[in-house]
Amino acid sequence: KQRRADGVPVEMTTVMLSTQEQGVEALEAEHVYILMKKEYRISRNVRAEWYLRRINSIISFPRRETLRDNEEELEVVSVIPVDIPAEWDYDTSHLYKYRITQRTTLHFLSRKYRQVFCLDLSPSTSVVDVTKASVVLEEVFSTLRQCLKGIVRPFYVPGSQLLFQPEVYLTIIAHTPFFKSQSQQVLVQGWLLMVHNLDEFLDSIQVKLTKLEAQLAEATAQTYGQMDITREKCDFAQEKTREEAILLGPTTLTNPMVSPDIGFVDMLRYGIVALQLLPENSSA
Repeated sequence: KQRRADGVPVEMTTVMLSTQEQGVEALEAEHVYILMKKEYRISRNVRAEWYLRRINSIISFPRRETLRDNEEELEVVSVIPVDIPAEWDYDTSHLYKYRITQRTTLHFLSRKYRQVFCLDLSPSTSVVDVTKASVVLEEVFSTLRQCLKGIVRPFYVPGSQLLFQPEVYLTIIAHTPFFKSQSQQVLVQGWLLMVHNLDEFLDSIQVKLTKLEAQLAEATAQTYGQMDITREKCDFAQEKTREEAILLGPTTLTNPMVSPDIGFVDMLRYGIVALQLLPENSSA
């Protein structure tokens, strides 16, 4: 047994064979799919310890009809061997024994996931793509739509017929890298994305993006207008060069801008903060 941070003992799930059974011929595992408990988050340290305790050991797992009856902290639900026997399939995979080696890839499946999307709404996305006769900003939304359709779609755990459909909590942030933080917009925060509410979610995002696009266009026009006024004032400066005269103009704009190199740092900062606001017992 192991103990959680709160001192409660927990069981490690997979059946590990005794010393007498270690000599039994087993298939080398290429991929191992492990389902994590839903009630609390399993730390990376616990997952690493699970692997280290079982490396070069033989494991087996019981036949399962569904993923709903998972009661263990970590439980193997499917294994795909390196060399697949002719008679091996999803219906007989539980009858074999498998050896975990340093070449084995472990896939930990969580009941809950949290994800944050930062959409790039920099001025370059307003450029018209002449090859596709569309604005790049439209492709940002279409790409998001295709991505979310793939995320929300249930799938079968490889090597089995177990249908897996986790809960996915989403936050969507519109990132405007050349404007200060007051221009950043959280379009959706903490939305539980499901198949039945995907269309409603996408419609909401599209409406908010369209509104934000108009606001950014207006703010950009005001900023460039103020910059034009500054340049005109600089033209009348006779004592100094044009570069020095620009510094004499007004430096406070209605819509302050930041340097491009700060944009990427801001995007990471917003994403990390947004992840912390999503459900704790989920995988980021």
